[in-house]
Amino acid sequence: MHRPTIFLFVVAMLFLLSCNDKEVQPSIAFPSEYHKSGVEPGDGFRVYTREGELRDKLILEKFIGIDSTYFNNMNYNMRRHGFYDSIKFSPIRQASLVGYWKTDCTTSGSGGLIVLTQNDTIDRCCSYPEVLTRTFDYYIVQIKPNVFSESIYSSTRGAYLFTYVYQPKFVLMKYDGKLVAPFIQYVRHSDTAYEQGELNNLPVLDFYKYLTEGDTLILTNSFITFELTKQ
Repeated sequence: MHRPTIFLFVVAMLFLLSCNDKEVQPSIAFPSEYHKSGVEPGDGFRVYTREGELRDKLILEKFIGIDSTYFNNMNYNMRRHGFYDSIKFSPIRQASLVGYWKTDCTTSGSGGLIVLTQNDTIDRCCSYPEVLTRTFDYYIVQIKPNVFSESIYSSTRGAYLFTYVYQPKFVLMKYDGKLVAPFIQYVRHSDTAYEQGELNNLPVLDFYKYLTEGDTLILTNSFITFELTKQ
């Protein structure tokens, strides 16, 4: 798989998603099994502020140099046994994502993507400093998790902890006979925090508008590929 080809495919997918959110799902055989066959890098690193992408070479080299170790470690971990090892589709249009643990999901489609929604809800406590639907991880992704409730868990001297109940979603694409799991990988610098993230999803086209004033975001992407092994 050639790097420019898969990247251009993803760019086209992002454009289609921005124009069309119909429930269209690529053809998947039920039952079938796919196993991880590799990890493909994206199109390199990009640096953003709230105003948009920065293209100054010196700024790019500064931030990419600072954060290169994190991105290298993330791609190394993606190749390890236990991280998205296989995907099994059952005859009743359910799916299991198998890795460090098994996650049972319901399958659906959105704009040509395959979306796996975890069957079990997660009760998460305690997050800081905001509820899930006001976090950057929520704003940046095309396919949002199902969020059922959010509330303040505790407040002490202005320090808040939040709790929420939600269902994660996992995103796949069909490309050249393979399944592809796209990952957003980022490091976010602000005046008060240093935040790292890796999300199995595609970004919204204007994600940088959700950065706070003074933030700098280093963004790249990677793709886990899966080969069909049983049908």
